[in-house]
Amino acid sequence: ASRVAGRSAPCGTVVVACLLRDAFVSPQEAVLMATTGTVLCTGATGKRGGQVVVQLVGPGAVVRARTRKPDATAPPDSVEVVGGDLSDADTLDTALEGVDAVFLVFPTLQADDAAPAVIAKIAEHVGRVVYLSAAGVADNPNENAGGIIGSHARVERLIEQSGMEWPFLRPSGVAANTLGWAAQISP
Repeated sequence: ASRVAGRSAPCGTVVVACLLRDAFVSPQEAVLMATTGTVLCTGATGKRGGQVVVQLVGPGAVVRARTRKPDATAPPDSVEVVGGDLSDADTLDTALEGVDAVFLVFPTLQADDAAPAVIAKIAEHVGRVVYLSAAGVADNPNENAGGIIGSHARVERLIEQSGMEWPFLRPSGVAANTLGWAAQISP
């Protein structure tokens, strides 16, 4: 579950509510809402991004899925698939053309050097970004260390300074990741 405005709900539902500009609706209402613009979903072939795509398409949102390998992607029929690499801002123009909101799953650590250019590129095209961050990120930027938490903190600060509207989702754990531990803990 993720927390936005003190409410807990399944992460995909919270993301949909944030993308549709209303984080104060019930999870059921959020899924029934529709957006008037196009939402770009990064990480669309992953566990979180894939769920966001499905939950946006359900109520009829226009969704564009950004992936590094568009030919290897099989999203729902109504989803437009575009190429682009979040470690190279120059590859994102086509993906961002005509987009109103972005669900951002940033490749922390491996693309940190590209983050300033990528966030600036997104801000050139888009008015709202929903960023999937991490629970350990402190609100005070001086309290964030290195590693993955520091990486998320730097991306959050770039987004805050970009002029875009933003909520940050800071999940404390993702249930889908837990299945990866099953073999290690089974008797």
